[in-house]
Amino acid sequence: MNKNDQVLLNDMLDFSRRVQKRVNGKHFSDLAAEDYLLGDAVVRALEVVGEAANHVTTELQTRYPEIEWNSII
Repeated sequence: MNKNDQVLLNDMLDFSRRVQKRVNGKHFSDLAAEDYLLGDAVVRALEVVGEAANHVTTELQTRYPEIEWNSII
């Protein structure tokens, strides 16, 4: 695995964990209706995950076909 892929995967993991931590115990309505800051933070973190996945090399994506890369992107 090249160094850039490793950095991208670490970003994906880090931001996924941030989302999980922020939404733990919350409902979708919390994100949409009352807590705009939380909703915006979650959306931004998911954008980072998708953008990182979009830049992972084709070689790595091919090596792990069980990961739904297009869905993440």
